[in-house]
Amino acid sequence: MNLFLLLTTLWLAWLLTGTIAEHLARRQLNNIPHRILVSGIRGKSTLVRLILAGLRASETVSAGRITGDAPTIIWPDGREETQTRRGPANIREIRRTIRRICAGNLCNGRLRAVVIENMAIRPDLQTIVAERLVRPTLAVFAPDGPDHLEDNPADPEARQSLLLSTIPMNTPRLIVDSMTTFADPTLHPHMRPLAGAALEVIEHVTGAIGHRARAAVLNTARDLQKLRVYRRDSVAWVDGLSINDPLAASQ
Repeated sequence: MNLFLLLTTLWLAWLLTGTIAEHLARRQLNNIPHRILVSGIRGKSTLVRLILAGLRASETVSAGRITGDAPTIIWPDGREETQTRRGPANIREIRRTIRRICAGNLCNGRLRAVVIENMAIRPDLQTIVAERLVRPTLAVFAPDGPDHLEDNPADPEARQSLLLSTIPMNTPRLIVDSMTTFADPTLHPHMRPLAGAALEVIEHVTGAIGHRARAAVLNTARDLQKLRVYRRDSVAWVDGLSINDPLAASQ
């Protein structure tokens, strides 16, 4: 009987702790007016960086998170803080990131926007990220590509439809494609849609695209496209984009 009471007490304590944590997480999110979730296949980290660069130039207090090679918080002043993983990657990292960003009263009226890269690969986990961990006010879909086909359809239209279904229907969406292209000859073709989409997000958040924001996005895009990803015998497969699946990158 004593063991039963102990187990019941522990279960109730665990349930109460989870409920309190969920309430605090929702309150923190509600204190951030603009929550931008960047999903999709290719260029998510690049897109997060471009958006944050433009928001900083617009004097909009904003922070974000990229995954790439390591989970990294980008603070309002542009400083980057790499987070240490204690085990395999897990989508719960996003909640810890929000908690970390909101420490020090940053989310009590100061932070206007947060830009989060959707680290989930499986569509069901992407849905959890959107519905529970970020609750985006705007969802941005980076360019499509034949990546992570073990969890996504091989057909491009089916893959795009599945990714779109991971976001609540009432959430505004922006798909990075030829319609978002920022026509600048100094940018590589793969970077132009990303830069254009970043400018659209900045306009969505601030209501306008100022000269400083445009210049910041353009300069950041130029810097990022200098990067090269090397795989297999030092062959450069792609510039300026982080590729997690070398087999997909070779196609």
